[in-house]
Amino acid sequence: ETQYCLVLSPEYTSYCDKIKKYFKNLGVFGTLTIGYENMDLKCSTIDIECLIKTMLSRVPLQLCTIEMGTLVPLNNGRRDRMDHLSSKSFRIDMKAREISFSCLDYLLNNINENENIQIIGILGRQSTGKSYLLDIIFQTRFAVAAGRCTDGIWMSYVFLNNTHFVILDCEGLFSDQRTDNEEIKLISLLTAVCDITILS
Repeated sequence: ETQYCLVLSPEYTSYCDKIKKYFKNLGVFGTLTIGYENMDLKCSTIDIECLIKTMLSRVPLQLCTIEMGTLVPLNNGRRDRMDHLSSKSFRIDMKAREISFSCLDYLLNNINENENIQIIGILGRQSTGKSYLLDIIFQTRFAVAAGRCTDGIWMSYVFLNNTHFVILDCEGLFSDQRTDNEEIKLISLLTAVCDITILS
């Protein structure tokens, strides 16, 4: 069982119950110990930037889906509430400004020019273990199931061996739910942005 230790400054002691309740609601397999500054806690320490990177990379984010033959970009992993009222024509620069990657924006916007970054994507037939393969290789948390469980393209972030990895998981190809034209759009997007594409 994993043990988590959170050391708080004295001014945050009033938040202990809320933190414990939040941790319990996360459903994390582990125990949480809350300590205070100047307490003698026997635990390892972790750099705050490393902790932020780890926490923000735990939940994948859906980038886009396909509806009625159209590739639909998502904002913060969700459809725009008014998107269904808008016409199919829009300016790309205006749409690009509307798209956000939720908490992953913080990580992606703070990568320096001299740091290594690789975009990795995966393509393959439905139910061949693409998400599971990414989870094993990159320690991501993409959903896995025996049947179809990935819709559109999902993104996760990992920092390994001094390299930033943006991992893109694509839904399975050759599916009854998609036309050839829709699958071509997914493949085109993935191969256009990836440095490396894994064929599963």
